[in-house]
Amino acid sequence: MTRDELIKQCCYYKGEEECPFDGVDQDKTLFWSYEETWVNNFKGDYIDEQLT
Repeated sequence: MTRDELIKQCCYYKGEEECPFDGVDQDKTLFWSYEETWVNNFKGDYIDEQLT
């Protein structure tokens, strides 16, 4: 998957450099952070191995 394809799967992270929910909603900030980390650290082969 490409970075853009991964971002399309996200509910909170849309490719921003800074979290738009920071200081507004802690839960959304946490979910945004998880998705941002997932997109930016995605290694297709590693994930495929872990899922199988």
